Amino acid sequence: MNSKSYVNSFSEIRLNSKEEQEEILEKARYEAFTTLNLAGKATLYLVICVLVAFIAGSLPLFFLDFSPVVNAVSTGVGVAIAIVIYRAMYGRLLHQGVIYVLANRSRITRP
Repeated sequence: MNSKSYVNSFSEIRLNSKEEQEEILEKARYEAFTTLNLAGKATLYLVICVLVAFIAGSLPLFFLDFSPVVNAVSTGVGVAIAIVIYRAMYGRLLHQGVIYVLANRSRITRP
């Protein structure tokens, strides 16, 4: 996910310029997935979101008729819900990275 889409999302860096926020967010993404070892959690979140989308898309098949319109709508709703959930979960992981970057700002020099 693009960390730049989280500009102005975190109160700790909201007062910084857009460019500074993007730099901090990119460092936070890097640190979250390498130093803090949160890549496994991100993968688990992705799997959970795919399951949510699948379940939301397939539930009407069991409880309603097999109408293509109902199936398409339920699949769309399931995917939309999964995207919202994943964005929120990824934001939490990125927030942990932001906190780490700000706490260790003088020691972190990589992107």
